[in-house]
Amino acid sequence: MNDKKIQKIIKRTFDFILAPVLLVCASPFFVIAMVVVKINSPENSIIFKQVRSGYRSKLFTMYKLKTMTDEKDANGDLLPDAQRLKTWGKIIRKTSIDEIPQMINILKGEMSLIGPRPILPSYVEKFD
Repeated sequence: MNDKKIQKIIKRTFDFILAPVLLVCASPFFVIAMVVVKINSPENSIIFKQVRSGYRSKLFTMYKLKTMTDEKDANGDLLPDAQRLKTWGKIIRKTSIDEIPQMINILKGEMSLIGPRPILPSYVEKFD
């Protein structure tokens, strides 16, 4: 086996072992955050889903805890992000609790704990 293949196996093993540990350790905080999101956004899902581009531009659905409301203006358009991000959402983001659902993506092999973060597909074409 070459060095790159060995590194890939080690990285995947590391992800597969550490992601469930982080998921279990963070679960009490995540449950509290889910309740906060549900109380403050009762009409919406508590999980934010977004298509991202991963390794070799493969598309996948990334999961995060929702940190913004879905408030709309009189025309039915979403308000600007700054108006939809409330204090509770800022706290959840600052503590990175919103990232906990990404452990599912890591376990599925769509992301890794170490390495570049997946980007929006619209940005892929801007990179060489």
